[in-house]
Amino acid sequence: MTAVPMSATPDAYDRSVGRYARELAPRFAAFAGVAALPPGPILDVGCGTGALTAWLAARAGGAALAGIDPDERFAAACRARVPGADVRVAPAEAIPFRDATFQAALAQLVFAFVPDPARAAAEMARVVRPGGTVATCLFAADGLPAVSTFWRAAARADPAAPGERPHPLRD
Repeated sequence: MTAVPMSATPDAYDRSVGRYARELAPRFAAFAGVAALPPGPILDVGCGTGALTAWLAARAGGAALAGIDPDERFAAACRARVPGADVRVAPAEAIPFRDATFQAALAQLVFAFVPDPARAAAEMARVVRPGGTVATCLFAADGLPAVSTFWRAAARADPAAPGERPHPLRD
């Protein structure tokens, strides 16, 4: 169960997961040690509509940033939000940048939706310079509170309800 269907519009995403992403961006960047990195480009993997990209741009400038997202609509929303950033359409498992291009590759709230997380992590490591940072974060093990609440209520109404799908990276 994903919080936002893959067919969701960028506006719907911003009203749901995006609101968490905006609040999480400064905390995630601090966790990843972005402020301590030498100057250089940063990649936002699964940039969505650009919550993390925009936060980073406010501190580093859009030209120092790149993002990828597999959905053109989301990549376009990120481009509009962060003019000057190099935002491309691509999955996390096939990052379209050369080896050792970035000081950091960050993936905020996206790995739960990545079909092959191990391949995506390897791709992130490939495009980061030696000594750089690769960091990801996910929702808590029990997922989004609203989604968990929904599935608990669904199970009470119908014991055969499928429930929230467990995810190995959130264990």
